[in-house]
Amino acid sequence: MITDKISEQDLTKYNASAKICGMVMDELIQRIQGDILLNIQQLQNYGDTRIIEECSKIYKREKSGIAYPTSICLNNCVGNYIYEEDERNTIEPGDIVKITLGVTIGGCVADLGKTIVYKIEQDDYNDTIKYIVLLEELQDYIIENAIVGETNDEIRINIESKCTELDCFPVENTISYNSDKSAYMILNYKKYYDNNDELISLQNLCFDFEEGEVYSIDLKIICEDEEPLTYMQPYEPHIYQFNNNYYNLKLKTSREFLKIVKGEHGTNAFNCLPYKQVTMAKAGIRECLKNNILTTHPILYNKNNFAIFSKKFTIIVGKEKTVMLKYNKS
Repeated sequence: MITDKISEQDLTKYNASAKICGMVMDELIQRIQGDILLNIQQLQNYGDTRIIEECSKIYKREKSGIAYPTSICLNNCVGNYIYEEDERNTIEPGDIVKITLGVTIGGCVADLGKTIVYKIEQDDYNDTIKYIVLLEELQDYIIENAIVGETNDEIRINIESKCTELDCFPVENTISYNSDKSAYMILNYKKYYDNNDELISLQNLCFDFEEGEVYSIDLKIICEDEEPLTYMQPYEPHIYQFNNNYYNLKLKTSREFLKIVKGEHGTNAFNCLPYKQVTMAKAGIRECLKNNILTTHPILYNKNNFAIFSKKFTIIVGKEKTVMLKYNKS
C-alpha cells in the first residue's frame, strides 16, 4: 500500500484511469508515427471516443469518462487547443506534437501528456530530442523528491535551474494542482494585474507535500531562455471547467445549461465548442463565466514561434516515497 490516506479501492480506480490514459495515448502516437491518421480533429475525436469506450467496460456503477478532452497542439502552441475547421489541421513533417488527455473513474482522475516529434530532419533531431529527454528527467526528479515534508518551492527552484542549464525555461505560470486544487505549484511565476491594479494571476504558495495528496503535474518548457518571452491568445478558449462555486443564475437558459453540462461533466474539463454552436447555450456560458462558476483553459501561443514541449502525469505522495500512477498496460 502506497499510503494509508487513500483506500485500496480508490488507488485501484486511479490506476485504472491511468491505464486507459496510457492505452489511448499509445494508440494516438502509433497512428501519428505510422502515418495512419494525421488529421488533428480526427485524432482528437478518436482519443475521446476510445476513452469513453474503455471506461464503459469497467466500474459500470461509477461515473466515469473524460476528465480532460484529447488536445493535440503543435509547435509554438502551449496547449488547450481543440482544432476547428481551419487551414492547419494536419500534422506535417517537422512538427512538435503535444498530446494531452485525462480520465476519471469515480472521481479518481489521471492526466497524461506527452510530446513527440514527427519526421524531423536528422540535422534538427538532436537539438529537439534533448528537450523531451529533459522532461523525462524532470519527471523522475519530481517523483523522487516531491515527498512528505519537502516544499514545493524547493522542487520549483530545482526544476527552473535544470531548465536553464539546457538553455530553456518553463512556460510562465505553468500550474500543477493537487486533486482538490487547494494547493498548487507554479513554475516561472509572473504577476499580472488588471486595469484597476488588482492581481489577476494566482498567488504563489509555499507548502509542504503531505501524505496521500494526489497531484497532476504539468511541465511545459520553451526552448529559449532569453526573457521576456511574449505570448498571444488568438482564439477564445475551447476547454472549459465548472468549479465548486455557487451562484443562483438568473436566466432560465443558463440554469438549463448548468444542469445539463455540469450533470454530464461534473467539475471535469470539457470541450465547449459543441455548446458554443447552440444559441441558448451561449447565454448560459456567458452568465456562468460572468459569475465565476465556469473557468477557462486559455490557448496561448509563443509570439516568437519558439517550440513548446510538455509533459503531464499524476502522482500520489506516500509515506516513504512518491509514485506515479501506472500508465502502462501491465
